[in-house]
Amino acid sequence: MISKLDWMRQQFYQIGEPCPEWWSFIRQNKIDLKSVEPHCGTLAVALCKSYETVEGDRLFEFSPQGIPCAVIEAILFRREGGNIEPYPADLIAWPLNSPDQFATALVCYEGAELLGAWSACRTNHSPLAIHRTPLAWLQANCEGIVLLKPGAEHWLRKAGGPFVCDDTEHASSIRELLGALGRHHKILIPNSERKAA
Repeated sequence: MISKLDWMRQQFYQIGEPCPEWWSFIRQNKIDLKSVEPHCGTLAVALCKSYETVEGDRLFEFSPQGIPCAVIEAILFRREGGNIEPYPADLIAWPLNSPDQFATALVCYEGAELLGAWSACRTNHSPLAIHRTPLAWLQANCEGIVLLKPGAEHWLRKAGGPFVCDDTEHASSIRELLGALGRHHKILIPNSERKAA
């Protein structure tokens, strides 16, 4: 039996051909497709409808009655034999003009909890950028991470910081997500000089 993700990925590849909206989106947002491919596979523009479940998950589906949305794959990594192999774990979509309204194909505790898993598993302790939206992550050439679902804060604990957030409000929300452990992690905010939150 085909999984929901496999079924949606089949649709994604059928409808994800470059179109005028796709070209416009790439140009307007200055997205480097060479950076995108290894980190999130294909970037497409497709008609999608999003909805919220009773449990609070924000999901999307492809629909001719939908609106134009950017769609990417969320890539995770697993150990196979002695190698670490990437695999598509989820799809992420957002309206072209509302990047903060992103939705996933799979519910919470399924699929991917973040974009940028490779960055989260870094071995050095250089600052890790946490982006608010998938679009901001794409514009940063897929460096750093985006938290997609509730429960993703365990990735922050694993990464260990220091973290770089967009602004004070963003830093406060990340500190709140980390809970009591948050006071042990340095959170930086970019400006003329970096300051800890």
